[in-house]
Amino acid sequence: MEFFIKSGANLPLLKLYLIRDGRSDFQLVDNNLNSTSIFFSTYDVNTGLIKIAQQPCTITTELDEDGITLNYVVEYKFTTRQTSQSGRYKGEFVIQDSTGSAILPLRQELFVNITESITEVGFCCK
Repeated sequence: MEFFIKSGANLPLLKLYLIRDGRSDFQLVDNNLNSTSIFFSTYDVNTGLIKIAQQPCTITTELDEDGITLNYVVEYKFTTRQTSQSGRYKGEFVIQDSTGSAILPLRQELFVNITESITEVGFCCK
């Protein structure tokens, strides 16, 4: 999976829909979400150095008309400092609860691509 964001930007949000296959999500229920934390990290593809280290994410739910949960969505908002340097990074989500922590299973590897921006960062009228 490829995610693109401009250098110096904090939008768009990185949104990830959790896998609902009956195997990976069998313990993931609304009551459990209150005591669960998800963290996001990125690693430089070329050097292996950590760019973003375990930053908290938000978990939201998408409901149907009857109030039944359709999807769980993990969202992460980058800061302008985190996107200040262009490059390609491998992303990873870690889920933590009272039983411990585990890497969130993804169908495909997540790559975050920070691309050069054509606008001048910090430009302001005087």
